[in-house]
Amino acid sequence: MQKRVVLDSPHLSELRKKRKDIFKKKIILYFSGIGVFFVIFCVLSYLPFFKIKEIQINGVKILEIQEIKDNINIKLKNHFSIFSKKNIFLYPKNKISNYLNNIPRVKDYKIYREGLNKIIIDITERGNKFIWCKDFNFDFKNQCYFMNDEGYILDIAPYFSGNVYFKFFGPLTKENNIPIGSYFIQDIFKNISIFKNNLEQINIKPVYFLLNENKEIEIYLEKKSDNVESPKIIMNYDSDFDKTFKNLQVALETEPLAGDFKNKYSSLLYIDLRYGNKVYYKFK
Repeated sequence: MQKRVVLDSPHLSELRKKRKDIFKKKIILYFSGIGVFFVIFCVLSYLPFFKIKEIQINGVKILEIQEIKDNINIKLKNHFSIFSKKNIFLYPKNKISNYLNNIPRVKDYKIYREGLNKIIIDITERGNKFIWCKDFNFDFKNQCYFMNDEGYILDIAPYFSGNVYFKFFGPLTKENNIPIGSYFIQDIFKNISIFKNNLEQINIKPVYFLLNENKEIEIYLEKKSDNVESPKIIMNYDSDFDKTFKNLQVALETEPLAGDFKNKYSSLLYIDLRYGNKVYYKFK
């Protein structure tokens, strides 16, 4: 009983109460301090001294600079935002990055600040190298698209007559209602590009590529007269492109094809490379 009385003595109870009051006051002061700091930080974030006043876009040749700036400024608007999104230290860099990542024409970029009022974005664009069209026709109504040197479809292309750009025809591997941002024959595109360049090295000018309904490759060559059809080279989709080109090169250096190719080119219909080391060809 004596021990219980000591533990419950008025003095100890008062001491415990004081300690609780002190602890409560510390908690209140702590959170009050955080609140004050938070409010001060919010106010400071809106100071004009730290406000982004200029967005500089570098490296753009095809994209519309003003359109990029307008879209970035939308990301900087303070819709229900506690801190200013236009603050040079707090602006939503991730949202700007996501926006740039979704522009097919943008290959690479770098975002950084200059001083306290300016952000700079250096952009590397994907350039127009080829044209891709789904349907195999040359009608101006046929919707075609610019494509880069990796087979990446970039943007809608205007109608071009003649051979301003090397053209690729054929369906996409995966059906897509919006071709922009997709790849055409991504698994073999590099090989096709090398094969095309190799043809040009031996003075054969390819003008367009077709992936036909049997998933065979047809590479059409420049024709010498408007009154004749374009000759073509036929290949398998899964060809060994390096070996196939060497077979073609040997055949073009061997009679009778060597002479016929030189003297009767305008009547050439096709060269068929689908059968291993055997090269078939036909003239009118």
